[in-house]
Amino acid sequence: ESKHYTVTGAESGYITEINGLSEYDGGSQSGWNGFINDWCATEGLSAFTIQSRKLQNGDEITMRYSCSWGADLGSDWSSNDTRLNELSFNHGELNQTFSKDTKEYTLTLPKDENQIMVTPHAINKNFQVRVFKNQYTPEQNGAEYKRSSSIPVADGDCLYIGVGNPT
Repeated sequence: ESKHYTVTGAESGYITEINGLSEYDGGSQSGWNGFINDWCATEGLSAFTIQSRKLQNGDEITMRYSCSWGADLGSDWSSNDTRLNELSFNHGELNQTFSKDTKEYTLTLPKDENQIMVTPHAINKNFQVRVFKNQYTPEQNGAEYKRSSSIPVADGDCLYIGVGNPT
């Protein structure tokens, strides 16, 4: 509102227009897609609330316009690819150049650094990316670190990055 954007459909959870750009303006497969933490939401955005526990402090919500049912945004419904497309850190250096097919790295941090922020991106944004420290525990609700979180680390800590279905 402070930027004077116009939005149609937010009240129903299905956004059809933002600032005059409407669904189908870009062709028969075009429209707005909601992303939460770089994951293409599989429900209307009205389902994501603090009360439902599907939205938490630090979550990032973006709206992106697609001209091909999301495939042009990295949300490809015909693909089951659960690899990472990109991985970056706010500090440190990986022991090798990132590759979509490499699954283990060593990150070297500056001597006095004991916090790290991880920014992973999935190849297919239909799959969520989650970061865990020292144990891969996706079944444990709230065990993951948000992409906006600083993770306290010490020598020998292991970060696990999983890409898959929200369940």
